[in-house]
Amino acid sequence: MPSSDQRPAPSAGSLAPMSSPWPLRVLAAAGLLVPAGLHVDYVLHDARLPRDLGLFYERLPQVHAALAGGEGPTLEQALRPLLHRTGGWYELFLALWLRVFGLSVEAFQAVDVLALVLLLCLCGLVGRALARPRAGVLALVLAGGLPYVSIFPRMSWIHVVEAVLVLGAALPWLRDPTLGRARAVAATIACGALALLLRPSALPWLGPLALAMVVGVQGRRPSWKRLALVAVGWLLAALPALLELQRYLTTKVAARARYAHDVPALGEQLLVGVGVVGGPVALLGLLALWLRGSEARRGPTLLLATWAALPFLLWGLFRAGMDNFTPGFAALAVLGGLGLARLGRVGPVLAVTALLLPTLPRLPGLSTHGGALGQVAAATGMPPKANLQSLYRPYTEFGRDHIAALLAASCPPDQRCRLAVDQGLNVPYSEAPGRLGLYLAGHTRVDVIDLRAAQPTGELDRVHALVHWDCGDRDIAWRQRFPLGMDQLLVLLGDRGFAPLWHKRASTECVVVWFTPGGAPLVEDATLPGDGVRGVAGPGFSAPKGVDPRALGTGEEEDRTAAEEAREMRKPMGHSRARQ
Repeated sequence: MPSSDQRPAPSAGSLAPMSSPWPLRVLAAAGLLVPAGLHVDYVLHDARLPRDLGLFYERLPQVHAALAGGEGPTLEQALRPLLHRTGGWYELFLALWLRVFGLSVEAFQAVDVLALVLLLCLCGLVGRALARPRAGVLALVLAGGLPYVSIFPRMSWIHVVEAVLVLGAALPWLRDPTLGRARAVAATIACGALALLLRPSALPWLGPLALAMVVGVQGRRPSWKRLALVAVGWLLAALPALLELQRYLTTKVAARARYAHDVPALGEQLLVGVGVVGGPVALLGLLALWLRGSEARRGPTLLLATWAALPFLLWGLFRAGMDNFTPGFAALAVLGGLGLARLGRVGPVLAVTALLLPTLPRLPGLSTHGGALGQVAAATGMPPKANLQSLYRPYTEFGRDHIAALLAASCPPDQRCRLAVDQGLNVPYSEAPGRLGLYLAGHTRVDVIDLRAAQPTGELDRVHALVHWDCGDRDIAWRQRFPLGMDQLLVLLGDRGFAPLWHKRASTECVVVWFTPGGAPLVEDATLPGDGVRGVAGPGFSAPKGVDPRALGTGEEEDRTAAEEAREMRKPMGHSRARQ
């Protein structure tokens, strides 16, 4: 691809449909507003509390509480651990953000919307730096059609922030391969350093960028002084990641077999992450980029091609989910946009199709049961309705209002409350026990007891409530992975006399059961959620192995018909999170 200072003259056939700036502006606005608008709608209507996937935000509640002057550790005690771990600066940023905009789920998820908008804009700006505004706009629109770029920010995925910083570090150099301005050098150093301080996973993305800067673009590269400044800044920032690298890689390699078992096959992941529409359109753009002149295969596009290939290499090494490699799919969107810009009138049509066709079934108020929209939903892999793990539709069957009402019924007023969790808080099979979500929802006096971890002597005696998910035979693998969680669950159900207070079928396969001592509310006049059932669990709840079903007030039968129906309609719309 020719660099920004040596572009060929545009052909009439390629730019005639976009000769006016207005079509480009309309396309750019659609590429930003459609994904961002759907994200905002998702945030406003989804009932689930945010999860700490990968346990990236473990210390956020303590740091925010210290900044607010509340109970818990002092500010010095809360900040000291952040200096010794990667990602600490981002937890501090989030704590300050919540201090300014208020403690709430919406304020926390507003950062996800901001990260999405920044990532889409950077895809467009990188495309424009490599070619022309037309290519940048099509890159932005295509990025909005790739779920790994536009949908996965909904789970507060830290690798989206990583992608923003990696592209932010590359953009000044792509605009000016000499980094002639001091602010360009400063931006490159700052974004790269923050990416390295965020996660060790930034190393494989910034390594090729550093090499590309040293090699230069058609004889143009930064001076050795500027390169030295960038190198020193990045190396200092990389020290925590390098010190942690051996442990990080050892952990990843050790988890390889588990990832291979828990994470969907590569084809399923790509179906989810790039889609049956966006993926082929991006590949068609790559083909056009390859065939329309040899210049398109040189210079900075080689860097983007390296980034786009890295997810497959890293997946081959670790078998971790492809959603860990967001920068590579942002690079794929840019390359695809560069190619689509060479297809005349067809390019914008394909980019808009990639953006809108998978979007139609997600628009608020539109049903996907039957008719044309149902066919679109089926073709694009969209689920017919929201499910527990889906990021595509707001889920309302069980969430923050249910949890708030059950905590009000189970916890002593004006005292700290202890809630035991053996899986996730508002979804099953989640490694995050739910501390982040409860804190963001204002339940700052609730301590989460993770039954999968060993408890101090007597800790289980002080538990006020237990939330347990039962998904039938699907629970077996989870119980085998965390046997201590099952052991301590049995202690609560047996020795401590916990019994169901309330239960609800939260999905076709899963029942959520809320236990309290004796199955009674601590606050007698408390109102339980009306869309569930008070008392004993009914069909669909299977007693854990080793527990007399009569102790739980449930029969042996499981709703096999519902389970079989669920297996038939299951789609790979979310990955099992096995990060640590």
